Amino acid sequence: MKYAICSVLLIYLFFASGIAYEIAAPMLTNRVEAPYSIGLSAERTGIMPVATESDIKAIQWLKDNAQGRKIVSDYNGYLLVHGFVQNHVDNLRYGDLTHIQEGDLIFLSSWNVKNQKMVEGAGGVGVREVYNLPGMSEYGLLYNNGLTEVRIKL
Repeated sequence: MKYAICSVLLIYLFFASGIAYEIAAPMLTNRVEAPYSIGLSAERTGIMPVATESDIKAIQWLKDNAQGRKIVSDYNGYLLVHGFVQNHVDNLRYGDLTHIQEGDLIFLSSWNVKNQKMVEGAGGVGVREVYNLPGMSEYGLLYNNGLTEVRIKL
């Protein structure tokens, strides 16, 4: 009897913990169809921001050098910057990275640079749309620490 109970608990934990989801490794983020694990899936899928040391250094650089300019990023970048620059919330926005005003700064997190993708909220808790990062050739590079970039619309 105790083996049956242990077996049932192990099977339950296998599925409830998100391990089964990670083994299947789906990239589904635009609807909540499977109960993904934020702790296990965040870095791979981009559903939640994961701050790296390079992201934090870039955000510190933004705090010191933004000089009142608007900072634009994808949804996860916005959450990262907002967490560290709370008193400058009026100058932050996330969204379409192709319609940016001259002089605006673009924050690209290490996840954006590594994956060449951007993440947008899609109208529900935990629901995200992942898009290819638009070309950055028309934006000047202001800061680059190897993994994270800050660009400016020229």
